[in-house]
Amino acid sequence: MGYEETAPGQFKAKDKSSTGKLLNMIRTNLEREDLLSDDLIEFIDVFDESGELVHDLSFHPEAAKIEKLLLSMINKRVIKQKVTGEPLVQVSVGLYANQFSKPELKKASKDEIKKWASTTYLLPTYHKKSNGYTAAAKVMIAMQGTYYNLFNLEYENGETIGVYDENDVLNMEESLERLNEKIKDDTWLDADNGANRKAITLVGVRIPVQGLNSMEFAEVFEFLPPQAGNIIVPPAEIVAKSGGDFDIDKLTIFMNTLDVDGKVIARQYNDNESIKNLRGTDKFLEAVKKTKSCIRK
Repeated sequence: MGYEETAPGQFKAKDKSSTGKLLNMIRTNLEREDLLSDDLIEFIDVFDESGELVHDLSFHPEAAKIEKLLLSMINKRVIKQKVTGEPLVQVSVGLYANQFSKPELKKASKDEIKKWASTTYLLPTYHKKSNGYTAAAKVMIAMQGTYYNLFNLEYENGETIGVYDENDVLNMEESLERLNEKIKDDTWLDADNGANRKAITLVGVRIPVQGLNSMEFAEVFEFLPPQAGNIIVPPAEIVAKSGGDFDIDKLTIFMNTLDVDGKVIARQYNDNESIKNLRGTDKFLEAVKKTKSCIRK
């Protein structure tokens, strides 16, 4: 915008064009949202030579609307935290009963019995594992965002999970089949200090958050094709747990951001002071961008 911070909370224009840039942004937003008439928008202007205001904006007939617009822009661009994720519409898992591929039969461990206790073979829900920790609920979501980088993980014999043709075009159906096979394998998920499990871990809330029962901790059990859209298929037990139903109820889900190797991007700065100390350097914007792409564990 052409402004620089001279002291904490104090800013000054770098040159005479800075005020014009700010007013141009205000005018653009007012025109897009159709908040004011053309003559009231033209009232907001600067002198070309000096860059000073033609009219004091406190005298504007709709000064309150301009102030509200500025506060809204600050909230969206500066204050509001931007993380990976979105509200996903809940869909009943009953529509998918008996459609998952079953694992090979063997003598089940106590943890596996708890995990696969559902007689209809629906999505596993929360249960206490033998190590005393609570296992995440299993959900289904569409393939989206940086989850595509999971196709770069190794499948077997040096092959990637993603299947590509001779023109290097991804075969989505076969790739999803491979990926969904792997994410059901606890040994694969726990390998490399649980890196693969972390990659598919989600947290979310039901709005309004009324207590712990409104908060969810889940892992992706099955990736649906991208065209499935912004839906999430949770375990059937979520109806009793949070009171959610399927009349377009949503879960606001926060997702990890993955790098090209399919790993969660690690947090490089543990506190805001470390980032503030970089102000005025080339590393500042890069640090802010990387920090916003991480979810605190």
